[in-house]
Amino acid sequence: MVAKIARAGFWIGAVLLGGGLSAQSIITTFAGVGIEFPPAGVRALDAPVGAPGQLVPDGQGNLYFTSHYIGGSVIFRLDASGNLTRIAGTGRTGYSGDGGLASAALFSRIGGLAFDGAGNLYVADSNGNRVRKIDTHGIVSTVAGSGFWDGSGSTIGGDRGIALPPPPPAPLTFDAIGNLYIYDGAKGRIAKVDLGGTVTTVAAVGGYGFGGEGEPATSASLGAPWGLAADPAGNLYVSDGHFHRVRRVDAAGNIATVAGTGTKGFGGDGGPAVQAELNGPAGLALDTAGNLYISDSGNARIRKISPSGQISTVAGNGVFGFAGDGGPALQAQLNGAEGVAVDSAGSLFIADRDNRRIRKVNSAGMITTIAGNGTAQYLRDNGPATAGQFLFPGGVAVDPLGNVYVSDTEHHRVRKVDTAGWITTFAGTGEPGSGRTDRHRRR
Repeated sequence: MVAKIARAGFWIGAVLLGGGLSAQSIITTFAGVGIEFPPAGVRALDAPVGAPGQLVPDGQGNLYFTSHYIGGSVIFRLDASGNLTRIAGTGRTGYSGDGGLASAALFSRIGGLAFDGAGNLYVADSNGNRVRKIDTHGIVSTVAGSGFWDGSGSTIGGDRGIALPPPPPAPLTFDAIGNLYIYDGAKGRIAKVDLGGTVTTVAAVGGYGFGGEGEPATSASLGAPWGLAADPAGNLYVSDGHFHRVRRVDAAGNIATVAGTGTKGFGGDGGPAVQAELNGPAGLALDTAGNLYISDSGNARIRKISPSGQISTVAGNGVFGFAGDGGPALQAQLNGAEGVAVDSAGSLFIADRDNRRIRKVNSAGMITTIAGNGTAQYLRDNGPATAGQFLFPGGVAVDPLGNVYVSDTEHHRVRKVDTAGWITTFAGTGEPGSGRTDRHRRR
């Protein structure tokens, strides 16, 4: 389950991984030109991987992540044996390669990633205004989008249908039956690509704005979605950071606000979430009990909506800063919190970006730092995670074994904190490769 999208700072994804992964990583490269990637046989810990972006598992123990370079984007696969392989992109920007290996294809800036139930990887080729699919044999094809910003059309037969927003990348998610949902920036809509490949609008028609409450979502409108999440009942949740709401498209296709009044602010805890105020809701995460967690980034809080629709704060006191470790999470300070993830034990993990820390709220509501010491240097790896250091950690993920993975974006590494509290570098050297990283920040 993806628990992503951040509003401020670096746009990083966080996921719940499907299995434990080894830190003894070997890197292998396919064909490609442009960026000079490390040669085959180099350990991934010694290999530059650019700026790690969104992370997604395939359910088979493999971890896929995007990496951005000044010349373009690529996708790496880190398998359960610790082998790192570039599976898509050459490091050059463009559009080519359909019908051939994705490793030799050109992409524009790669955005969201999502797997369908058959193991195919879907890619938001954000600057290319296309959705592309990489099948289980590594062959790439375009499933939606024309490459133009007209936003017209409704099926892939006309090679139109999707016009993705510029960076930050478009969020992707699948529902329980395999429909793909994606933010279509040309119309400010949420588009659905069904199993037959037909693209339809499910929400947010009518341009930038807010409207359509309680009506079919196809007649609604909203701002720029900063996160998508789907629950097993067929509900699609959208964090509308511009209009300070979280909205839900139910299985019948009707849209309703589940949190926020549209007024930028803070209030309403202990009551109905629809009467509460939010400030730039961003990252979303669902737990197994049906609670929806929201990174209320502008309020320096993490909020929770119960299945009955009641809202509460579970972390953060509204003051931007760092304080409170070892005590109640409600009394702690956060600073630029982005990604959120929930493990099977009910613990909440927060990428506290501007504090350069990964923090954990246990089931008793107590907060601790599990990684990072607040300085923006890369020091003290292979030791206690609390002595480790991050530079803008953006995404956080938890595997079933309890290991925590962190996208340490500006250090160009993926890092791992094990259950004993020991931090190691999982992949990357801290070098962006042979060019500057292509990053996009948002305030």
